[in-house]
Amino acid sequence: MEIRALDRAFSQVMTETATTAPTDRLRKSDVSAAGGTDTEKQHERTRESREQAVVERPRRRAYFAIDENRNVVIRIVDEEGNVIRQIPPEEFLKAAETLKENMSNLLDMEA
Repeated sequence: MEIRALDRAFSQVMTETATTAPTDRLRKSDVSAAGGTDTEKQHERTRESREQAVVERPRRRAYFAIDENRNVVIRIVDEEGNVIRQIPPEEFLKAAETLKENMSNLLDMEA
């Protein structure tokens, strides 16, 4: 339930960021001879590039979980449900579990 709420909040922030452009105070030096302002033109180019980036960006989601060994695992998943990236990687989790088992065996042998 919390993951869905985080996902909705993240999507909303990304949408708002992509559709709004910052505004600067207008200075006389910003006014061009053509009647427009350099700042307005920059904002228009920025807005257009952001809109294009939103269209071209693949939709990915981040899922946070705690595995059976109490490790926090983050998975980046594409639209089709394929895991693109996992943090920490599966190899790291296996190595950490092996190390934990070996440490446990070493402590048992010393006792």
